[in-house]
Amino acid sequence: MDSPKIPLYRAHELAFRTQYAELKERARSTMPLLPGTPGTLVKRAGTGRAYWYRVYQTAAGTQVEDLVCKDGEEQVLQGARAELDFAQWTAAQARNLRKLEFQVADKGVASDLLQAVTLAAVLTEQEDEILADSFGDVPAAMRVVVRKRLPSVCRALSAHTRTREAFEQALA
Repeated sequence: MDSPKIPLYRAHELAFRTQYAELKERARSTMPLLPGTPGTLVKRAGTGRAYWYRVYQTAAGTQVEDLVCKDGEEQVLQGARAELDFAQWTAAQARNLRKLEFQVADKGVASDLLQAVTLAAVLTEQEDEILADSFGDVPAAMRVVVRKRLPSVCRALSAHTRTREAFEQALA
């Protein structure tokens, strides 16, 4: 007796699809997403002057501190707070969608994709070399990851036509 076939995917309820559409729309129409976790803003004043930093975890799991502004630059600080609020909202929405059984990239995939896009940018900036020749110098493990993630890398590089085309040619 044959068992009933289970579909590979199913349509989510309208409310959940609307939640996804809102996240997608806001992510595309607003400021770029911050790298890593949203993190926090921290004021450091050890050198006699106070500065604001964004402290966060990268996709690879290392802690990073990026300078935001000098203390007193309220407009820049408010902009950084708005970026942080948006990043926290986006992360919360992604968590909620994962709970609703939407497909969400895990940290390993995100880290691989970040490495691949970074590699594409670095290799393309080597103006005196052909990208395919530069790609041959990349460690084999990273070349495997990049080839596996090529469609995602191409989407991430959609705004950088020259880089995307050179990268696709190098991997052909």
